[in-house]
Amino acid sequence: MSLITLDFETFYDKGYSLSKMTTQEYILDPRFQVIGVSIAVDNAEPEWYTGAAVKPALDAIDWKLATLLAQNTKFDGAILAWKYGHIPGFLVDTMSMAVTTGLSRAAHGASLAALTKHLIEHGYPVPPKGDEVVKALGKRLEDFRPEQLDAYGEYCKDDVRITRYIFNLLADMLPDAELMWHDFVMRMYIEPRFVLDAPTIDNELVRVHARRAEVATEVMAKLGIDSNVEFMKSIMSNPKFAAAIESYGGEPPLKISKTTGKETFAFARTDEGMLALLEDDNEYVRALAEARLGLKSSIEVTRCERFRDLAKLGSFPIPYHVSGTATHRLSGADKLNLQNLPSGRKKGQSTALREAIMAPQGYVVVAGDSGQVEVRVLAYIAQQLDLMQLFMDGEDPYLDLAATLYHTPYAEMKRLHKAKDPTVSLQRSTGKVGVLSLGYGAGAKSTQGIAKVQYGITLSDDEAKHLVSTYRTKNYAVPAMWNKVDLALSRMASGLSGSLLGPTGDLIYYDGKYTVAGEHLPAFRLPNDTWIVLPNLHEEIEVKNNTKRQKFVYNDIHARRVKPVSIWGGSATGLIVQGTAFALMKWQGLLMHEYGLRASLNTHDEFAVVVPEEHAAAAVEMMQTVMSMTPDWLQGAPIACDVGCDISYGKI
Repeated sequence: MSLITLDFETFYDKGYSLSKMTTQEYILDPRFQVIGVSIAVDNAEPEWYTGAAVKPALDAIDWKLATLLAQNTKFDGAILAWKYGHIPGFLVDTMSMAVTTGLSRAAHGASLAALTKHLIEHGYPVPPKGDEVVKALGKRLEDFRPEQLDAYGEYCKDDVRITRYIFNLLADMLPDAELMWHDFVMRMYIEPRFVLDAPTIDNELVRVHARRAEVATEVMAKLGIDSNVEFMKSIMSNPKFAAAIESYGGEPPLKISKTTGKETFAFARTDEGMLALLEDDNEYVRALAEARLGLKSSIEVTRCERFRDLAKLGSFPIPYHVSGTATHRLSGADKLNLQNLPSGRKKGQSTALREAIMAPQGYVVVAGDSGQVEVRVLAYIAQQLDLMQLFMDGEDPYLDLAATLYHTPYAEMKRLHKAKDPTVSLQRSTGKVGVLSLGYGAGAKSTQGIAKVQYGITLSDDEAKHLVSTYRTKNYAVPAMWNKVDLALSRMASGLSGSLLGPTGDLIYYDGKYTVAGEHLPAFRLPNDTWIVLPNLHEEIEVKNNTKRQKFVYNDIHARRVKPVSIWGGSATGLIVQGTAFALMKWQGLLMHEYGLRASLNTHDEFAVVVPEEHAAAAVEMMQTVMSMTPDWLQGAPIACDVGCDISYGKI
């Protein structure tokens, strides 16, 4: 395959840009215009084409036998496909490569400007990133003078040179399977399989508006306030706002004041904790946060409106950031986070937007859910053999923990649960809290919060402590794993390497000097040969309540800013387990593709494919088989899958 490195330059202005609209809206807008494109074939020098020369240059390439390489290939590939009708044989993206290898964390960003700056600072021979695109603001093709177009072309050709250099630098650092996964995810966007049902979205928007007004009224009534003015005065008081949040089982976010060094409320508009309240599971907590921030629309309203606008465009491309999290899971992109769509698994959740995601006429959606995959992988990695056996025997781990917690034989607990005994049902829910939330070292206080907010269960201090103690005693291999990982962190911080975990003690490799583009990044290597990087991992002395203790800290990136984050054996275990679980899912997704099923959507532990109606039964059987399989490096892990089929994704 020929390697075609490509970069489109397109018209934009202050009112029409990717900062204000999705990529799909931008490309399909009547104002869209290609100013020019730079193309390099294999290692040849790039050429610049503009105006009427663009289409013939693109048409001259046999795209079915070509690999498209770009920086943010989702954008350039969509233009190539939707405007010029060309679908490359393979898609490669340097932005995704930079994120997956950890280069973006070293460079403090994945933009071409950030990557270029980092490479130049470390002595790599790449041209500096120009600013011609800034000068092009508001200019259509006909507005450029010839010399300006020439300068724009040189800028664009440099971008192609930098992109190709980054590809050559990083290509050997990624296994072929990972590059195939990148291609896989980008095709979910460039070759969409889903459509959106507009009436379902419109009805949901009406419901959300009405419910938001009801919730606001209920909140005011609970606070004993009968006017909007008094309500706003009340919640602008930090203590009263915190008390209101707590009255609904929420936890007021805290931060360390930069001026006093003391703990204070994180209620500022830019505080991550405050923004997190906007997506709290409790609708009353969300309403309080929205009112405090003076938001005219809720996230639910905004999401519905986004879906409504996209429904008018025809097909529904699925946008993701590859390796959008530290564990390489996908995250939402293009102003649309499908990972946050309500699943209906929690009481009171609406699944309307999921239900609006439809197969086209004559097709159906087949979706497979790897149930409890993280807990299953955790049991395997820790070698908690009795928990593994429980899964393999098809028994209920939540009920099993509840049986121990409440000193009831498992068989009796199972009988009572089958008979729908309400007491046992509540006890099982408590067991579920333990199984799903205590594997990464959560203590009693945080467990109380999780139980209340996510499951509606109120645990006393003693009950929470008993739950934590029972879980750790029963699953003794899990705390032992935290200790092993804690030791690995210490060794990594000292620049050392080694292996740990799994049946033979070498499933996970750690390296204190994993090197990307001239920079050492302490990192864990997952079994699929991708890395979880922890830049600048080091030990610090923390003084709390006049007590000194050591802790590990690394540099994470939030909103393009470096932020020190604490980490220890339990939290690092969470990264390892989540990363390994998703590595498994990527392996399964690629295997399905080999067998003729191309997944077109991924949310958490679920894949969805769109197939012709007549192939539905075969697709269900194939997905069931593949998503119950494991690669050699996870041989023996107790993996299972549930598969369903419907014309609507949300009804499966």
